[in-house]
Amino acid sequence: MPQYFFDLYDGSHLAVDNQGKALRDEAAARREAAAILSEVTRDTLASNSQSRDFRVVVRLAQGHPLWETHLQWETHRFQRS
Repeated sequence: MPQYFFDLYDGSHLAVDNQGKALRDEAAARREAAAILSEVTRDTLASNSQSRDFRVVVRLAQGHPLWETHLQWETHRFQRS
Protein backbone atom coordinates (compact mmCIF):
# COMPACT_ATOMS: atom_id res chain seq x y z
CA MET A 1 0.00 0.00 0.00
CA PRO A 2 1.22 3.51 -0.74
CA GLN A 3 2.39 5.70 2.13
CA TYR A 4 0.63 9.08 2.21
CA PHE A 5 1.78 12.11 4.20
CA PHE A 6 -0.51 14.88 5.43
CA ASP A 7 1.14 18.24 6.07
CA LEU A 8 -1.15 20.63 7.94
CA TYR A 9 -1.00 24.42 7.73
CA ASP A 10 -3.31 26.20 10.17
CA GLY A 11 -2.85 29.76 8.94
CA SER A 12 0.24 30.44 11.01
CA HIS A 13 2.07 27.14 11.57
CA LEU A 14 3.10 24.27 9.32
CA ALA A 15 3.09 20.76 10.81
CA VAL A 16 5.03 18.42 8.52
CA ASP A 17 3.95 14.79 8.67
CA ASN A 18 7.13 12.70 8.96
CA GLN A 19 5.39 9.38 9.69
CA GLY A 20 2.70 9.13 7.05
CA LYS A 21 -0.01 6.54 6.82
CA ALA A 22 -0.30 3.48 4.60
CA LEU A 23 -3.62 3.68 2.77
CA ARG A 24 -5.21 1.66 0.02
CA ASP A 25 -5.63 4.42 -2.55
CA GLU A 26 -6.11 8.14 -3.19
CA ALA A 27 -9.79 7.93 -2.22
CA ALA A 28 -8.78 6.72 1.24
CA ALA A 29 -6.18 9.50 1.44
CA ARG A 30 -8.86 12.08 0.58
CA ARG A 31 -11.06 10.73 3.38
CA GLU A 32 -8.09 10.99 5.77
CA ALA A 33 -7.45 14.61 4.74
CA ALA A 34 -11.14 15.39 5.35
CA ALA A 35 -10.95 13.75 8.78
CA ILE A 36 -7.91 15.87 9.67
CA LEU A 37 -9.74 19.05 8.66
CA SER A 38 -12.79 17.96 10.63
CA GLU A 39 -10.68 17.48 13.75
CA VAL A 40 -8.89 20.83 13.53
CA THR A 41 -12.21 22.56 12.87
CA ARG A 42 -13.65 21.02 16.03
CA ASP A 43 -10.63 22.33 17.97
CA THR A 44 -11.17 25.78 16.44
CA LEU A 45 -14.77 25.82 17.59
CA ALA A 46 -13.60 25.12 21.12
CA SER A 47 -11.16 28.05 21.04
CA ASN A 48 -13.72 30.67 19.89
CA SER A 49 -11.58 31.60 16.89
CA GLN A 50 -13.41 33.84 14.43
CA SER A 51 -11.36 33.19 11.31
CA ARG A 52 -8.89 30.48 10.35
CA ASP A 53 -7.49 29.06 7.16
CA PHE A 54 -6.56 25.37 7.10
CA ARG A 55 -4.73 23.45 4.39
CA VAL A 56 -3.72 19.81 4.19
CA VAL A 57 -1.17 18.99 1.52
CA VAL A 58 -1.21 15.30 0.69
CA ARG A 59 2.01 13.86 -0.67
CA LEU A 60 3.74 10.56 -1.28
CA ALA A 61 6.95 9.38 0.39
CA GLN A 62 9.02 10.82 -2.47
CA GLY A 63 7.79 14.26 -1.37
CA HIS A 64 5.72 15.00 -4.47
CA PRO A 65 2.48 16.77 -3.51
CA LEU A 66 -0.61 15.12 -4.94
CA TRP A 67 -3.21 17.72 -3.94
CA GLU A 68 -4.23 20.23 -1.34
CA THR A 69 -7.45 20.26 0.65
CA HIS A 70 -8.44 23.69 1.89
CA LEU A 71 -10.96 24.83 4.50
CA GLN A 72 -11.64 28.42 5.48
CA TRP A 73 -13.42 28.92 8.79
CA GLU A 74 -15.16 32.23 9.46
CA THR A 75 -17.62 33.32 12.10
CA HIS A 76 -19.64 36.50 11.64
CA ARG A 77 -21.73 37.91 14.47
CA PHE A 78 -24.93 39.70 13.48
CA GLN A 79 -25.80 43.02 15.05
CA ARG A 80 -28.95 43.02 17.18
CA SER A 81 -31.45 45.74 16.49
